[in-house]
Amino acid sequence: MQQQPYSNRASAKAARYLTAALLTLSILGGNAAVVPLYRTNLITQLKGGLVREGSTAQLVFRLENTGDAPIENASLAQRLPLGVVLNGASSSQGNCTVEGNQVLCRLGTLNAHGAVTLSVTGTVAASVPAGKESLELTVQSGVLEGANPIHAVEDPVVIVVARDFGDAPDNPFPTLMASNGARHRVGALFLGNGVDPEFDGQPTMAANGDDLALAPDDEDGVRFLDPLIAGGSVRIDVRSSGPGFLSAWIDYNHNGNWEVPERILGCVPVVAGVQRFVTVIPPAATPGWVYARFRLASNCVPDVTGYADSGE
Repeated sequence: MQQQPYSNRASAKAARYLTAALLTLSILGGNAAVVPLYRTNLITQLKGGLVREGSTAQLVFRLENTGDAPIENASLAQRLPLGVVLNGASSSQGNCTVEGNQVLCRLGTLNAHGAVTLSVTGTVAASVPAGKESLELTVQSGVLEGANPIHAVEDPVVIVVARDFGDAPDNPFPTLMASNGARHRVGALFLGNGVDPEFDGQPTMAANGDDLALAPDDEDGVRFLDPLIAGGSVRIDVRSSGPGFLSAWIDYNHNGNWEVPERILGCVPVVAGVQRFVTVIPPAATPGWVYARFRLASNCVPDVTGYADSGE
């Protein structure tokens, strides 16, 4: 990673400290260094878990001295990935110097069993490549006593595209990210009037969690014009914002899974505007409320789960 230029003595000192900490990091392969007098525990987390392209990220770090001796003249040095433009940093103890994508926080004495919290904010400038769902970058952190590094770690920063998820009840249906739920990269292709992004699926019994999460109302793209009666037919109107391919499933047997025989539309070409489809309900369909999944994308998406790089 290219070193950023420094314009003053404080920045140069920060660079020296950071270089020392990151040298320890490279030697240790990312594992923490612990000197005999101290047992440090550097816990890092990305607030909110994930960040989207173009958003403002907040990284919250907690440094805890779990040993019985204080750490004198303690500092916390960090280097953010170049894909995150650093806006500022503050700590619950001491003061921080920011230069380029690097931070040095001089903490003073970190008491035995004491802890410090560091908050860093930055704008996500990195873009996730087409065809990819996420991009993983790395934050490098080091703890020093004076100029001597005593602890170093690397932590991932995961940048995701704006994605639209479904909202059928998860477990049995695959809706959440943990269940590899259906999700689409938000863009110009969608069903109805619009689409809103979520960090994860929004499962509810009424399958309206996506609609309740954020504006706009994006549950208006599919309309069933007839009641679903076993052995009968039903008309379905689907409105698309542009050309693409539509797939759809209905859980006729109520087993909590959209199976291949329950696919009513298989990568059917659509154009901008409303188009009507007619499907026949199997005579053996189980009576009661059923859940359907419709997936629109610029290319064929034949599965009820997984990521698609466009659509809804």
